[in-house]
Amino acid sequence: MMKITLTLTFFLLLSISAFTQSSTSQIPITEVFSANGKFSLKSFSYDDEFPTTRGKSIVYKGDKKVYEINRSFDVYTFGQYFLTISNDGSTIAYLANATYSDDGFKNVVIYKNGKRVQAYTTKEFSSCNPDVERCQLFYNNSAIVVDNQQSKPGFPVFKTGTTAEEKFLNQQYVMNDQDTIYCVDSKKIVTVYDLKKCEIVKKVPFESVYQKLKDLKPAIPKTDFFEYAYKYIPDFVILKTQKNLALEMEEKIGLKYVGINTPDFFDYKIYRITLAGYLNKNGNFEIDTLSCPKDIDEDKIRKIMTANIFDASFLSEKTEKQYFKFFSGGFRNPVDSLAKQELLVEKEAQKKERVRRLTLDSINHIYIPVNLNDCFLQLDKILKPIDKETIKNYKSSGEMLGLHHGLGMWIRNNWGLWGGSRLQVYFGQRGFSEPDGVSGIILDGYYDWIKGETSGGAKFEQKYPVKN
Repeated sequence: MMKITLTLTFFLLLSISAFTQSSTSQIPITEVFSANGKFSLKSFSYDDEFPTTRGKSIVYKGDKKVYEINRSFDVYTFGQYFLTISNDGSTIAYLANATYSDDGFKNVVIYKNGKRVQAYTTKEFSSCNPDVERCQLFYNNSAIVVDNQQSKPGFPVFKTGTTAEEKFLNQQYVMNDQDTIYCVDSKKIVTVYDLKKCEIVKKVPFESVYQKLKDLKPAIPKTDFFEYAYKYIPDFVILKTQKNLALEMEEKIGLKYVGINTPDFFDYKIYRITLAGYLNKNGNFEIDTLSCPKDIDEDKIRKIMTANIFDASFLSEKTEKQYFKFFSGGFRNPVDSLAKQELLVEKEAQKKERVRRLTLDSINHIYIPVNLNDCFLQLDKILKPIDKETIKNYKSSGEMLGLHHGLGMWIRNNWGLWGGSRLQVYFGQRGFSEPDGVSGIILDGYYDWIKGETSGGAKFEQKYPVKN
């Protein structure tokens, strides 16, 4: 069974994911074909995150390799993604509802002869403007037209009265008709894109092109999967010595390795490294990211990773390499008493940093409100018009509870309610020290403020004066 774990790495402030990546134990190998059937594009992913560019893609003419691109184009049957290639094999279009950093937070990317030549956000490519309306790149009517109780995966049963147009759109909201892409957004407007010229031709109502498109058959990608091999990097085994990587590092850097799940992990000062990269079937490790604290010689770590051959027999036969990014645990001074003393020094430094933060007007380049009314003013600057309109339409402040894990989390993390800030001091002086509760006060107050009750901040201070 496929293991899927959803992780939202970036939130729009109302809990709507603009930047969404997930992880899965089943890694895709995707193949799509040009409309004339002469060319194909095969994409291999190396990472358990999706969507991601960590992988490679190969364009073929028949069985002959034409060129290769150093990235993957992830397509999953459970997500809204679209991948296609032109009839001459030169142009690739990749469309996705979600955005992520690898593609510069763009929803549509176009490659020509192996190089990226165009990229669009949903706002740029479609008729949607997410700043002022709830709108997506792809039309999705499943919640309206599909009878979920009668349907089976891949075989929808439509509700009585569903029109032929809506049935068509349920299966084909984006398509390639002989190098012309038709992408239907959630407003039922079609963006017509020319793959040959790499340009948007026009944007028209779906009804105006339905007769032309209604007989098109869905271009279903061929998708295979391989099982992601989960292993922490310190557990890699060096083939020559049959020694765990963690032990090899211990000997070379003169520090003791401490596993993250060991009882003494929190008893000592731990020096942690960041290490990620690709392990190939030959046992070679290609470093993608490496950073070490000043107490660990980065050159020694780099040499260990590049000079050794590791046991790669646990990798799937279907992939040539796999991306690893989890270096669990860390290193400490091998002398217990010194390691404990280093921890005390670290904690004292953390206390001083916390005190310093309490007077700052900005932390990590984010302005920290000075009081509750200032919170309302800042939220009004931060939120998009559509977000503010959504809050205005709430029937009561109780609906603000739905923002606890979106906007509320952003407030807690960025306004220093956990790590210390002048705003935390402001609420603490009035008897409110729990971050979740404080963010709730801010959200409830903003609901009243945006509804026109602008004296909420003053009333709060009057009701909860500073405690001596």
